[in-house]
This record gives sequence, structure tokens and C-alpha cells, in this order.
Amino acid sequence: MEILKKYIGSMQWSPLLSKWIAIERGKEDFYAKIGLLHIFEKRKAKLIKDAKIREELNLNNDSDSDRTDNSESSSLSI
Repeated sequence: MEILKKYIGSMQWSPLLSKWIAIERGKEDFYAKIGLLHIFEKRKAKLIKDAKIREELNLNNDSDSDRTDNSESSSLSI
């Protein structure tokens, strides 16, 4: 996460610490922990879609969400 240029060198109020904080580069983790998320650039999530991989996954998926095999013949005998 990168700090917006307009906030570098400014003072921002931290409700968590109840005091003013001077914004500097290199302290991004600290600012995120104390809740100053509005000073960061907002980025869109990158979605990668590959139809070929999705088709292969759908073909290999032969079970329910309960992770049991739904085929007629079972490999274990009771």
C-alpha cells in the first residue's frame, strides 16, 4: 500500500491513539494498524480468468462439497 502524495508531511488525527500523527514514508504498516486507511491509494483487485483452467477443474471435480465420492461404485467394501 502506498500513501497518497497529498498526505505525506501532513498531520492526521488518529482516533485509536487520540493524538495527531505526522505522516511520513516508510511507516505504512504502522498507519494501517492504527486505522489511518484513508491516506492510502485505493487499488482495484486484479482478476485473472483462464477458461481453459476452469474447464479442467470442472471436469476433474467429481465430488460434492462434503468431500465424498458420488460415483455408483465405491472402492471400499462394507
